[in-house]
Amino acid sequence: GGLLLLGLIGVLLVARVRRGDVSLLGKSAWILAAVPYGIVVGFLSATPQSPTPLGPLLGMTVFQVLAEQVFFIAFLFFGLKKFMSNPGGATLVTAIIFGVYHVTYFAVLNSPPDVMVQDVMRIGAFAGGAYAALAWQSGGLLAPFVAHLAVNVTTMVRMAWSG
Repeated sequence: GGLLLLGLIGVLLVARVRRGDVSLLGKSAWILAAVPYGIVVGFLSATPQSPTPLGPLLGMTVFQVLAEQVFFIAFLFFGLKKFMSNPGGATLVTAIIFGVYHVTYFAVLNSPPDVMVQDVMRIGAFAGGAYAALAWQSGGLLAPFVAHLAVNVTTMVRMAWSG
């Protein structure tokens, strides 16, 4: 909830992203790339462990994805893109911060240092960087949201089937 609140405050006050700056839908053709990308990355990701049943877990996943997309894409990426001359730089910074943010996850914190660094790099590149690149190319929030949701839902369904 805090991440969502910070993202909304950032969008409204700091980045001053207005309706004309960012489209909710963007170029919808990018959604066709977002879904298979998300499913593939979800299948290649580590399977999380949780005692929570799949239904509530999927509900929490939608909220988590919404919060992360509002903060990292709507606020951070589009805010940086507005102030940087190169959108690739905004993509890189967003990817790095997204990856480092995920160090806070319990599974990453319990890893040996070399594995932790690899996890952060993978999450930064294949999640944060990919979502920012989708936002950059599509010009909207829907394609990165759909990709992120596809990754997380795929990993949650894999967890339910394996457990």
